[in-house]
Amino acid sequence: MLYAGLMINNRGIKVLEFNVRFGDPEAQPLLMRLKTDLVEIFEAVVNGTLHKIKIDWDDRPAVCVVWPQKAIPGPIKKARSLKGWIRSND
Repeated sequence: MLYAGLMINNRGIKVLEFNVRFGDPEAQPLLMRLKTDLVEIFEAVVNGTLHKIKIDWDDRPAVCVVWPQKAIPGPIKKARSLKGWIRSND
């Protein structure tokens, strides 16, 4: 899985990192789109039969937003809003 870590601010979008791993939050948006049972996929990998199963995906886009604190360490601000950032066609 290729994960692009991006930072968006008033100056635009900056690429912070690219990762290839099955971690959190990298896997979250991809797993939301996976229709095939993940256990079935893992079992096929272990058994060497992955080529025999069909992996189905939901073709809608999915995004995972991580909103870090301004200063770490520091007090955690709760109940912040993402108004204006997320748009949906649904």
